[in-house]
Amino acid sequence: NGSTMINAAAGIFDATGNSVFNVTGFNTTNGDTLTINGDGVHSVVLNFDGLSVNFNNQVILNNISPDQVLYNFVGGSNLSGGPTLQINDNGHNNPQNLVQGDFLNPNGPVSITNTNLDGRVFGGDSHDIQVVSGDNIVMPVPEIPSSELFGVGSAVLSLVAIWRRKLSR
Repeated sequence: NGSTMINAAAGIFDATGNSVFNVTGFNTTNGDTLTINGDGVHSVVLNFDGLSVNFNNQVILNNISPDQVLYNFVGGSNLSGGPTLQINDNGHNNPQNLVQGDFLNPNGPVSITNTNLDGRVFGGDSHDIQVVSGDNIVMPVPEIPSSELFGVGSAVLSLVAIWRRKLSR
C-alpha cells in the first residue's frame, strides 16, 4: 500500500528464472510510486491472485525494462469471472506520470483511463478492453541482439550474391 520498492533479487525464482512476487493487497493513489529495482538479468512477475486493482500509481524501473515486468492477474476461468483491472495514473494532467510494464488479465475486465503507459495490456474478459480518453500508450520495441542482426545481414548478402550470379549467366 502506498509507495513501495521491490528488488528483483528478493523474489522467488521460478524454473525459467523469473523473480516472482505474490501480491496479497494493493492500494495506491496517483501520488504513490512503485519502484522496481532489477538485477539486469531476471524478469519480475507480480501475481495478483483474485485481486481487483485500481492501478493509480506511477512506476519507476531501475536496471530493468518494461518488457521484463509482468503484472499477472489470476482468477476466473474461460475468459470470465476474473478480477477487474483499472489503470489511471492521471497522466493526461501530469505528463511526467508513467506506468511501465506489461499487464495480463485474461479473465477480467480492463479499463485504461488518463494514463501514460510504457508497455502492453492483454486480456479483457468477455468484455472489450476499454481505452478511454487521455491515454498515451507506447509499446516497447523488443531489442534484437546484434548476433541475430549480423546473421540476417549475412543471409541477405548471400542471397543477393546468388541472385547476381544467376542474372550474369
